[in-house]
Amino acid sequence: MLDQVLPTYRYQLYRNVYTKIYQELSPIDHQFILAMAQVNADEVVIGQIRQALQKPSNYIANYRRRLIDDQVIRPTKYGHVTFTLPLFGDFIRENQALLDLM
Repeated sequence: MLDQVLPTYRYQLYRNVYTKIYQELSPIDHQFILAMAQVNADEVVIGQIRQALQKPSNYIANYRRRLIDDQVIRPTKYGHVTFTLPLFGDFIRENQALLDLM
């Protein structure tokens, strides 16, 4: 039963919610969450994002804080973050080409 409704659920979630949330974020926020999604893990080490973006810690910390305040990500333990929104990492990975056009 779940297998039958999951594709429709994902489509509606992506189209009606996640696309709009993504559009509200800044271009640097986009880079941050893309780097985070590309790790494809439940928890992402901030150092991995810093390395992917080639930016200093204070720069990364600023955008980390913004995304936490926007409730897109949350800290899980020291130096780690995760997406707050279910399937948001999948949304970013699956729609990367489309999102690059926004």
